[in-house]
Amino acid sequence: RSSRPQAPERNRAQNQSGMDAAEIQARKRLKPIDYAGLRQQAEAQKRSSAAAEAKANKLAELQSQGKERHLLKQHRLAWKKECLRLRKLRLRHAKEAESFLHSAFPPGSELHSVASELESLDMAMQQDRDIFKEDTVQPYWLLCEDLKFFCQHREGGGEEGSAGDPREIQSLVADMKAKQSDILATLDRESANLEQELASLAADFGISVGGADDEACCFDELEPGHQTGIPEEAWDLECPSDDLKAEALQEFILLDQRYLERLAELREKFSTTLAKAPFGGWPEAEHRLFELIRDEYLTGPVVFNRHSLCADRLERTFPARTRQQLADHGDWLTAWRAWCERRHVLAASWRRARAELLVKIEATFAQAWQHEEEDIVREGERDKRDALRAVLSEKLRVWRQQKEEEAQLELRAEERRRQELEERERQEAEREERQRQQQRRQLSTYQQEKERLRSEAAAREEARLEQLKRQLREQAERDAQRIGYRREERSKRMEAERMRTEQLAEAGVQREERLEHLRELVRPRVLPDIERATGDTAASKLHQHRRRGQSSADEEADEPLPVHAPGPTATTFTDKQILADPRVRLEGALRQAGLIGNDYAKELLRRQAGPLERYRKDQVSTVFKYEQQQQQQPH
Repeated sequence: RSSRPQAPERNRAQNQSGMDAAEIQARKRLKPIDYAGLRQQAEAQKRSSAAAEAKANKLAELQSQGKERHLLKQHRLAWKKECLRLRKLRLRHAKEAESFLHSAFPPGSELHSVASELESLDMAMQQDRDIFKEDTVQPYWLLCEDLKFFCQHREGGGEEGSAGDPREIQSLVADMKAKQSDILATLDRESANLEQELASLAADFGISVGGADDEACCFDELEPGHQTGIPEEAWDLECPSDDLKAEALQEFILLDQRYLERLAELREKFSTTLAKAPFGGWPEAEHRLFELIRDEYLTGPVVFNRHSLCADRLERTFPARTRQQLADHGDWLTAWRAWCERRHVLAASWRRARAELLVKIEATFAQAWQHEEEDIVREGERDKRDALRAVLSEKLRVWRQQKEEEAQLELRAEERRRQELEERERQEAEREERQRQQQRRQLSTYQQEKERLRSEAAAREEARLEQLKRQLREQAERDAQRIGYRREERSKRMEAERMRTEQLAEAGVQREERLEHLRELVRPRVLPDIERATGDTAASKLHQHRRRGQSSADEEADEPLPVHAPGPTATTFTDKQILADPRVRLEGALRQAGLIGNDYAKELLRRQAGPLERYRKDQVSTVFKYEQQQQQQPH
């Protein structure tokens, strides 16, 4: 009765202990965070991202290398075409020179020895070229082939040292570079000496050679050998009339003035170009090399996309120059050549007009002399002579107008040809620009498509991530509800178990009380008797009597037996022998577990083997052995 008021407190304590135990069990189910594993995963992600980045960089590098190889292949094709063109040109000039020598110095003539000397000199020069090629060019190509073989062997994974020592190869390359530098320096010196000799010889004989002087004369003065003013041949002409001669000779001065005005207009038109003459503000060597490369690509054999190839070659040759500087110098060179061509055309037209004017004046003077002779014969025809002079003057004026018109037409034709050339170049530049724009559009479309696919993939990943997050949140909510529900169920079960345990304990206490009461009721009220407890029973005495006989039994009936006398010897099994049988232990375990009566225990006992040792021969039987052999035999 005293323990009943404390039951609610005990229940609350048990409920609290049950909830704590549930929380402990729930915490046990949660796995601890493996920071080492997370670090390993992060490192693995970093390695994978680094590998992907390296792969992307490698792909970009391979793409750039492929583009570079394709560009070099196009350069090589252009160079081959230029080499073929130069070779054909050289062969043609050689044939022309040979034919000229044969025609100018035929066999049997006095100058045939000069042709023989020239042929001998040509053969000596050819031998010198062969020796020079064998000493300088051939080792270079052999070294290139050795280097290609060495690189292929190294890339193929050959053994070290089988293709040569890299240090020796580096030393050979360095020696070859030094030798080539010395040879090029020697050739430059020889070239400079030859140019000086040619210049001195040209100065001695009054011949002009190509160089800066010719470039300067293209804008400072007219071409060498161009005459202005009244020619000596015109002064030497005789005319019956001094006025007609003065007027005719005045035409040379007027003609020169017209062409000088046209030349001044041309110079004014190309004033910006002439301001940078003769080399466009560049050093002479760089200008010559720039001009050579540009002529090789733009005026040589037709090559696809030659403007882009020319720009790439110029950028490789002049790395210190920007693309804009190269483009400006190319425009200047185009304008400079247009100026030179226009000036040359103007000078040629000028010379042709002076020659035609001289011929016309000669014819006019001849006709005047003829008329003068006729006038001398017919003295009275002075008026007719004056009229004839006026007619001749008019013819001369008409001829002058015709020549001026012809000059204008030539100028217009030249301007038209220049415009057509510029139009063709502009159309070609526009076509290449359209091709580049089309390539840019294709590249932009490809990049947009790639970006769209990347954005779609990112959107799908984001949607999938949001879906996973939502599923995880829903799962977390369901797990929290499930945990709460399980916790409530567990608390209910624990409460029911606790109540059942209390009821069982209370029922056990009541049952013990009832059993104790019953034991009190049936407990015998007998005094302790040791002699009776240790004495012989009637049965044992009868058994002894029968064994010893009637006589001995009667004599010893009254003698007391020893309390601890040994009993008869029992022929049976010991505890150790009985427990050695696994069936006995299995039966005891099943009986203790309360499973001795079900089918599982029966089947387990049936399949359990006998004792490990046979203590008696009658326990060994071969009946089951023969039955098993008969069952295993095939039917």
